[in-house]
Amino acid sequence: MLQYDKILKFALVPSIVFFLISLVSVALTTHYWILTDWVIPRGLKVVTSNFNDRLQQYETDDTIVYFKEASTDATIVSGCLNLTAAVVALIAWSTLRKPDMDSQYNIVRIFEVDLIRQD
Repeated sequence: MLQYDKILKFALVPSIVFFLISLVSVALTTHYWILTDWVIPRGLKVVTSNFNDRLQQYETDDTIVYFKEASTDATIVSGCLNLTAAVVALIAWSTLRKPDMDSQYNIVRIFEVDLIRQD
């Protein structure tokens, strides 16, 4: 046996970390997107340096903040692709963990199939 179990045990930790980082990234980006697009108002009152003597206060300007939707969408898509890659890595890990995937075991089977074909 080539003892692939040892290598696979070491490969599991980075796959799980990759999955968790991707999951947290998607969750944080989605919350940021929801808060900035739907909850926080787009208009802000900016206090200027002009002082109004009649009102005895500084003048304020109403400013509209435009968020860049393309960069937010790209970040969410990127996070989802990373999450998909992590899931595929975990599926690959579980598939390679099966005992019939060991090359020594499969080499014997390949030789048996070749011997049967030669007959």
